[in-house]
Amino acid sequence: MECLLQYLDEFDDVLGTLALVRERILAAVRATLVMALSVGLQLSGIMLALSKPPLALAVASLLAVAMLYRAAVHRPVTLAP
Repeated sequence: MECLLQYLDEFDDVLGTLALVRERILAAVRATLVMALSVGLQLSGIMLALSKPPLALAVASLLAVAMLYRAAVHRPVTLAP
């Protein structure tokens, strides 16, 4: 009976190790995806600025206004009244 418990403990350790490896792989895939999307977004902005500068200026202006509005209006949520 004790031998069976040792085998189950070893099996549990293997599963835990595999779960840790899986988490590292998922974190690496997630970081790679974020980097690829970031580079793609920047390249599309550069291509837009080179092909249609007025449209790129309009998009940049809208983004700046949205960021300024968020900075001015945003209030952190607190529990105290």
